[in-house]
This record gives sequence, structure tokens and C-alpha cells, in this order.
Amino acid sequence: MKYLAIIILFLGQLLNAQNSVIDSLNNALILEKRDTSKLRIYKELIAEANNYDLARGLMYAKQAVALAEKVNSEKWKPVFYEMQGRNHANLVQLDSAMFFFNKAVTGYRYIKNIRGEATSKFKIAWVYKRKGQIDKALQLDLASLKLMESIDDKAGICDALIRVSDDLTRQERLKEAMEYAKRAIELSKKYKLESEYYH
Repeated sequence: MKYLAIIILFLGQLLNAQNSVIDSLNNALILEKRDTSKLRIYKELIAEANNYDLARGLMYAKQAVALAEKVNSEKWKPVFYEMQGRNHANLVQLDSAMFFFNKAVTGYRYIKNIRGEATSKFKIAWVYKRKGQIDKALQLDLASLKLMESIDDKAGICDALIRVSDDLTRQERLKEAMEYAKRAIELSKKYKLESEYYH
């Protein structure tokens, strides 16, 4: 019983700490006059809210999308489309997630942000996996691999190799899956990509 009380106290303190960060960011948002600065605050606010309340994170993402569209920020629109899509995906609202990820891909392509385009395609592939459409997921992950290779993003390449390996494993194409996994391991060792190596 004593340990349960300590755990409850600790969780309460953790929640209060998170709420104080959210409150501080909300206050900064209210005081900020410049829209571009508000968009930067929204990015932090969404990330923080997602740590403990996906629905609240989605609410902030919708607000950020509305502001980015209002000021017609080509830089920020795809960022927040991707973030809103991620919130929908985490809430298993797959059709909404797909809609916003596709908008993000279009937006990133327009501003020639290749990494952003690739990461959004990774997320669309994840939705396809959840829907059991592994062929479509594999096509997108392979396309994302090419994008990451085109900008020589080592971590992105490694991430793509891992995803392709997973797709092939789900299709029971184990020999091909192993080849992609080995490439990912070699790359992660060579460039000390610890989080990718773990996967």
C-alpha cells in the first residue's frame, strides 16, 4: 500500500510538470504577436501534448494547420499536415491520417523538402500496413529509400532499409528481408546510428 501511494504521488507530480509545460507554451502562444513565432510554439505544444494526451495533441495540430493555412506558410503547412496525420494515425483514424499525410507529401514536394516527403511516405506506408495492404506499403517504403539516398541521409536510409525489411518479412520473403536488414546493420554500425541499430 505504501508503494502504491508513492507511485500515485510520483505520477501526479509528473502530470503536473507536463501540465506546467503545456500551460507555459499556451501562455507564450497568447502573448506572441507574430504568426511565424506562433507556428514554432505550436510545434512544441503538439509534441508536448502528444506525450500524454493524443486528443489534445490533435486539437493543437488542427489549430496549427488552420493558422499555417491562414498565413499561407508553404514551409509550415506540410509540417502540421504531417503532425495532424500522425495524431489521427495514433488514434487509429486511418482515413483521416492518410488524407493529411498525402497533403504533407504534396506540400513537401512543392517546397522541395525531400526528407519531409520521405518521412510522410513512411507514415502513409504505416497506414497501409495497418490496413493489411503490404504491397502498397512496400512500394512507398522503397520510394522513400530512394529519396533518402538522393540526399545521402544516412539515418533516413537506414530507417528505410529497416521498413523495407519489415515489409518483406510480412510478405514472407525472408531472404530478401534479410538482405535489407544486413544493409541496415552495416550502415548503422559504420555511422554509429544507435537507435537504427537497435531496430
